[in-house]
Amino acid sequence: MDFGEATVQEKHGYTCGQYEPLDVTQLPPLYVAYSINESEPTEVVHNDLRSRYEQGDPDVIAAMQRFAQITVAAKAALAEGDIAGFGQLIDENFDLRRSICNVASGQERMVRVAREAGATAKFAGSGGAIIGTLPNEGTFDRLVEKLGPLDCRVIRPEFVPSLAQSHVE
Repeated sequence: MDFGEATVQEKHGYTCGQYEPLDVTQLPPLYVAYSINESEPTEVVHNDLRSRYEQGDPDVIAAMQRFAQITVAAKAALAEGDIAGFGQLIDENFDLRRSICNVASGQERMVRVAREAGATAKFAGSGGAIIGTLPNEGTFDRLVEKLGPLDCRVIRPEFVPSLAQSHVE
């Protein structure tokens, strides 16, 4: 998703960015873990960021520019089959987010524990769920074992290429 000023446009009364589908066959093994107790509405985090960005906060502006670079680099890593590099970018995404946002301790713990289990980890949204890569089969089992006591469930998403590649205009 690209929300740069040059790509944003109005569609059906909504402000939309430019969206590019990914080739799901290039994705490494992924997991999603979610807490049954840790979540917060997106506006809790994002309202403050928008305000800080609009006020010219240099840390937020630099982070947003880096998020855009991470996205481009992640897409390139997938295309090149650089799974380790893709995983490092996932971790960097969370670390960068944490540098400009207050992250709830329970949500930060989920990321820390997932990384200790050998996975990469970042938020899958605004909180309460994380996503990352699985470098090997044993990592998934360790995630289930270590995140379970935190009241987290861990799943492996499955992608159907023919369905995932379609999109609505």
